[in-house]
Parts: sequence; C-alpha cells; structure tokens
Amino acid sequence: MNYSSVSDPHRADPAPGSWPRRAARARYRIAQFRSALQAQVTPSELDMARGILPAPAWALFAAMPRPDQRHSLNVMLALQAQGYRPPADRDLLAAALLHDAAKSGHLRLWHRVALVLLNLTPPGRRLLRWLARPAAPAHWRYSFYVIVHHAALGAAQVLAAGCSTTTAWLIEHHQAPLVTHAAARSQHDAWLLALQKADNES
Repeated sequence: MNYSSVSDPHRADPAPGSWPRRAARARYRIAQFRSALQAQVTPSELDMARGILPAPAWALFAAMPRPDQRHSLNVMLALQAQGYRPPADRDLLAAALLHDAAKSGHLRLWHRVALVLLNLTPPGRRLLRWLARPAAPAHWRYSFYVIVHHAALGAAQVLAAGCSTTTAWLIEHHQAPLVTHAAARSQHDAWLLALQKADNES
C-alpha cells in the first residue's frame, strides 16, 4: 500500500475537476491506513527479501516499520508475478524492497494522514510545500521533508548500503511522473514503469 505517496511539491496544482479523483484517492488511502495497522510479514517473506539484498541493505529493510515492509514486499511480489526474478532483475526487486526505506523512523500515522488531507486542496498543497522545506533532523518539520523527498534520500541510503547504481536510480525516480510504454526506451525505463505501476497498485 503506497499510503505515503505525495504529489510533486513543485508541480502546478491540478485543475479543479480533479477534486473528485483526489477525494476518492483519499478515501482509498484511509482504508489502507486501517489495513496497515494489521500488517503481517511471514518469516519466509523476510528470507526472500534477505536473499535479494546486500547485507547492509538488508539492515535498512529490517529497520522499516512492519506496514512499510508489508507494502514493499507486496510491490516485490507483484513484480515477481509479472516474471521479474533474480539474478537478472535483482536491481529492480531490490528497489521494490527499499523504495520507502528513507521514511523509516521519521513518520508516524498522523503524518501520513496529514499528507493525504493536505494533498486534497491547493491551499493544502501549498502548506505541504512550506512544511517540506529542508530542515535539520531534530526539527519538527523534518518528517514532512522526508516524506516529500524520500526518493532522493533513499537513493543515497541504498548506495551507501551496497546496492547498485541502477537500484538507486530506480528509487530516486519512483515518484517522478509516470513512465509510459511509449516513453520506455531503455531497460531502466521499462523497470521504472514496472516499479511505478506495482507501487501504485500495492
């Protein structure tokens, strides 16, 4: 469940006609919050993730809250159901497991709920852009900075933890505007498309 996704803070506000879609999306996210509270991960799933990640990167995954682990595993399993397997697709599967790793330890449920509500209206999105300005880790706004910029922060983390540059690139771009089949001109683009779709649907 990608219950902490966020609109690009620098993108122009969408047209008023998108309000029904945003409201429906908010209801969907709130339902996901409820299911996240009961998220479970099996030992065999953890072993599967451990087998894909380098040891330092496994430590990043192990530190993630259980709902985030569940979501990341769901993304990975969705990709595997499409035929992506290690070793050929290890970089993609590692990105699926770690695309939200930067959020670990910084976000509480109320931050995620606030994010959904702020994204509903133009004034809310403007407030979110203000909240997400760079801040020191001890600052009260830092959690909003992380939730908006977690893609770039996560890319740096996974590189330091021994993941490939491809995995880092996929994580850095997983919240960029959606890739389309027509625009997917390389293996990187095709993997990014698959990751974005699995993330949005999990």
